[in-house]
Amino acid sequence: NSANIGVTATIVNTGSGYTLMFSAEKTGVANAINISVSDNDGDDTDNTGLSQLINANMNETVAAQDATIAINGLAISRSDNVISDVIDGLTLNLNSADPGVTQTITVSRDTSEAQQAVQDFVDLYNSLQDVFDILGSYGNSPTEEDPVSGSLKGDATLRMLKQQVREMVSQPVAGLTGAVRSLADVGIKTNLDGTLELDTAKLQQALDADPEAVAKLFGPSLTATDPLVSYLGSNDKTPEGTWDLFISAAAEQAVLTGAVLGGSGSITLDGSNNTLEISINGTASTTISLAQGTYTQDELAALLQSAINNETNIAAAGGKVSVRYDSANDRFELATDRYGSQASIELTGGTALTSGVLGFSVGDSDTGVDVGGQISDPVTGNTYTFTGEGRRVRVSDYALDGLPKGLEFNVEGSATGNRGSITFSRGVAARIVNAFEQWMSAEGVVGQKLESLNDKQR
Repeated sequence: NSANIGVTATIVNTGSGYTLMFSAEKTGVANAINISVSDNDGDDTDNTGLSQLINANMNETVAAQDATIAINGLAISRSDNVISDVIDGLTLNLNSADPGVTQTITVSRDTSEAQQAVQDFVDLYNSLQDVFDILGSYGNSPTEEDPVSGSLKGDATLRMLKQQVREMVSQPVAGLTGAVRSLADVGIKTNLDGTLELDTAKLQQALDADPEAVAKLFGPSLTATDPLVSYLGSNDKTPEGTWDLFISAAAEQAVLTGAVLGGSGSITLDGSNNTLEISINGTASTTISLAQGTYTQDELAALLQSAINNETNIAAAGGKVSVRYDSANDRFELATDRYGSQASIELTGGTALTSGVLGFSVGDSDTGVDVGGQISDPVTGNTYTFTGEGRRVRVSDYALDGLPKGLEFNVEGSATGNRGSITFSRGVAARIVNAFEQWMSAEGVVGQKLESLNDKQR
């Protein structure tokens, strides 16, 4: 046990004697236990000395195996009974096996937080109207104790701000399409006094029909004509607008394709061809020992993937690969989970390579490719040339005016050339917050006005 090799040895009292039991600390085929001995008499196959431990008296009571499930008919295997990388946002805890029985998983969306967030927006907007009323109140005048009340009464600036805010909540959000484009579409109406009122039933209908559209109405979003382009983020420098997107280089994973195997329908691993050393994304593995046995090509692909992804160094660094058997071309293929120039695979050693059993050789390597291209403003003609990080693109805060400064988005797919247009919108809530921050800044219209009033008070 002190060797810390992933196996625990225990002495068990069976009632009729004592038995030595070995148990793997981790589940899955890649963590199967293989025991070999080296006797002083030079014969490791007889039933004397240490040889008797494995040849006559050792029985496998529970064979190592991967968890195997089928989701909508698609067979999936994992080395662990906790599966979190199959369905986005869903973790499956496999407690027991029930072969042949189909279980139905129903996932429902909790919209209570969204309902509360929209109500909070309405309440905050109405509070802003109260502030406007206090600033413009004709019934009060600023005093030393209350320098705010009535401080902007009759001021054209206040009337302008109130009008701008009301336009923000009454007009459709540019760039949005479909049934949700304005606050009225989600049950928010403007009363005669300028305050907002929420119809929760209509909001619920909108959330049930298209929750993503509701989110885009209130917050920053990117609408792209290409469904493989998705929004990641933005900042206060990002302008609303529409731009053309051109991709000169699509992001790629690091991929290794093995040689044609040219063998039978099964592959046998034994002590002469079952070790592997590999580097994933710059992280070198220890020597990986693949469980000895006879496998189909698909079984061996699953074993190899599990063994690499569960190797201590690679797992700690977050590295991950997929391994598949290409039956049409009779060869194995390794691919990193990561895309871009930071993704890499290098095969560095092991008998599984030198023996040729996998179709790969020592020194085989590949590096991924970052997405690259241009964003152009159809109005000014200004362009921004980028090299991304994997599939992620971030436009510099110092890009030319008219371009989407600070915009971050993801570009998937292998297509190059024109990829349509992208439209950025702040959404109603984000638009009001951004405008309010600008107004209240030292250079903003309200900030300057209040500073002037403070000077008069002093």
